[in-house]
Amino acid sequence: MAQPVWPARYRIDPESLREKVENPAELTLWLDAALARPAPADPEDERAHRTAIGVAARLLERLDEAEIQLGRAVELATRPRDAVLARVRLAHVHQWQGRFTLAESEFRHCLRDAHLAGDQVHFVYQHAGKCAYDAGDWVLARERFATAMRLRLYGGDEELIETTRTALDAADAAVTAAAAGAELDRLVPAVHKLTATRLAPAIFDRHGLPPHAGTLVELGLLGVSKPVPLEVVRGLHRYATGLEARLDALVAAGWLLKTAKTVVVSSRGRALLRQLAVAQAQTARTLWGEPVLGKSLADEVVLGAAGTSGGPVFDAVARLAEHNPDPGVAGDLFHRLNALRHHRADAHAVAWQAEGHTVRSVRRLAAGSPERVRIDALTDRIAARAFRPLSHDRRTEVLSVLRGLRHEPLL
Repeated sequence: MAQPVWPARYRIDPESLREKVENPAELTLWLDAALARPAPADPEDERAHRTAIGVAARLLERLDEAEIQLGRAVELATRPRDAVLARVRLAHVHQWQGRFTLAESEFRHCLRDAHLAGDQVHFVYQHAGKCAYDAGDWVLARERFATAMRLRLYGGDEELIETTRTALDAADAAVTAAAAGAELDRLVPAVHKLTATRLAPAIFDRHGLPPHAGTLVELGLLGVSKPVPLEVVRGLHRYATGLEARLDALVAAGWLLKTAKTVVVSSRGRALLRQLAVAQAQTARTLWGEPVLGKSLADEVVLGAAGTSGGPVFDAVARLAEHNPDPGVAGDLFHRLNALRHHRADAHAVAWQAEGHTVRSVRRLAAGSPERVRIDALTDRIAARAFRPLSHDRRTEVLSVLRGLRHEPLL
């Protein structure tokens, strides 16, 4: 039986784990010509024909056509091995369509049947891992890629091993990013809240209370160190309404100066922000002591993540620890953790903008909806860029340190 030859050339993107076609125009011409030809009369030849067409259609994201062709290939597959491979390819299409429940159910059946047949088990685990990865189930994806790796190491195919090694590392970095995000949401607001209730009132008594104080305070050390680009200010307040009016009020009250492209904090405002930074460092020290290892790890992550958030805020705040007016370790760590939280916030904005949403519309998305799943998964994948340079052991160490930090003072 002659196998159809299709001219797809692609590479696997190490972040999305999807194929990126390098010759889409050529592949499109081939696909259109193949669709115009009558299907072979021999069932085995027809199955191979429809499989090639279906995979090409998926690579070109013509997913309705891919579903039709690969659905027919499933019907034509008579041998157990062929049936498993055909169903995996169809499940892959459902995955790309965002029909994760259907795809996951089919992958689980394929895993069972592959184990029973004792054939192509590594292939099914690899693709089932990609389905979990696309759906943002990072732990399950990592488990499946780890199983595929064990099986492929036994087989000794270096190309397959490297493909799985890339996927396993991507899933592990995403596990780390998601877990770190939860810790950052626990730790950073705790420092802000405790500072606001215990130390900030005396600072405001000393320097005066600005109108819309939160807008000024959010600038933090950015406002102390240099003029702040307006795109960064807008990024800091991307979910707030009436920002321009609040900035104008702060300008009118003498706390800010505003140019066409920047915001500059007045000397009075800088004195206030410096005092708040010292208070935040004191709060962090009360909670965490002087975590030298935590600072070292946070330095490594933040400084290695430059240019990876996709948004304007992270790069602006990444080096603010260098301007920390408090000489202690805890304050530096707080500013690094705050930067990482902004890395994730930038990533989330990139993710919902990629789906065509606005601040208002993304808030209306239902939990578990296909768009929400895609947005959350892309957020984690972008956030994982900060952890990609680290080894698995180093990532584990980062999470261990974060989980060991308190968010409430000892009684």
